[in-house]
Amino acid sequence: MNMYSHMRGIAGTAAFVAALWMIVFTGAADAESRHAIVTTTAMIGDSVRHVAGDRGDVVSLMGEGVDPHLYRPSRSDVARLTRADFIFFNGLNLEPQMEPALDRIAGIGRPVIAVAEAVDVSQRLSPPEFGGHFDPHVWMDPGLWTAVAGMAQDALSAADPAGAPDYAANAASYVERLLDLHRYAEETLSTVPPEMRVLVTAHDAFNYFGHAYDFEVIGIQGISTESEA
Repeated sequence: MNMYSHMRGIAGTAAFVAALWMIVFTGAADAESRHAIVTTTAMIGDSVRHVAGDRGDVVSLMGEGVDPHLYRPSRSDVARLTRADFIFFNGLNLEPQMEPALDRIAGIGRPVIAVAEAVDVSQRLSPPEFGGHFDPHVWMDPGLWTAVAGMAQDALSAADPAGAPDYAANAASYVERLLDLHRYAEETLSTVPPEMRVLVTAHDAFNYFGHAYDFEVIGIQGISTESEA
C-alpha cells in the first residue's frame, strides 16, 4: 500500500470515529413523561440520548458545523435551557461563551453537568499550546468518552430512581458500542506503518485521537478556530 492510500485510510478512520456522534435514535415513550434534556453539542446529545432512552427528550443546541468555542446562546437557547430538567455541557473551556448563561441557570437550581469532568484528571491531556488548560476534545478517544455515559447515568438515576435500571442497562449497552469502535480503530490504524502515522488537521482538536492510536497530530491553526491558515 502506498503513502497516499495510507493517508486516505487515516482520514477515513478519523471520519468514522467522528461520525459516531451523528447517530440519532428516537424513543417510544409519551413525550409528556420524558425528562426535558438539553445538551450543548451533538456529541454529548448522542451519548445522553442513548443513556436516557425512552425516559428523556434530548435536544442539542449546536448542530453540525457549529464551532462550540465561539457559540453564543440565543434568547431561544436561554429559554430552552431554563425550561430543561437537565443540562449537559462539555466543560474544560470548550464552550466559553456559554458559561455565564450556564452559571446563571445552575444558580436557580437546574442540574448543569460538565461531562468531560467525568474523565479522570490523570487521563486528561494538557499540551503546551493549551497554556496550562486541559484539552477539551475528549470525544476523539472513544475509550475515554465511555466515562460520559456513567456520568449521565448517575445524574439521571439520582433524579429518577424508578428509571435507574433502564439507565444502567442503556449506559452499559452504549459503553460496549464505544469500546467496539475503539477496538475497530485500534485494529485498523495499527496497519499504518509507524513512520507514516501523521495526521494533519486544521484545528488542533485531535490530541486524544493521536494519543490513543499513536499518531503525531499537526494542527495547522493550532488551538484557534478564528485564524485562517
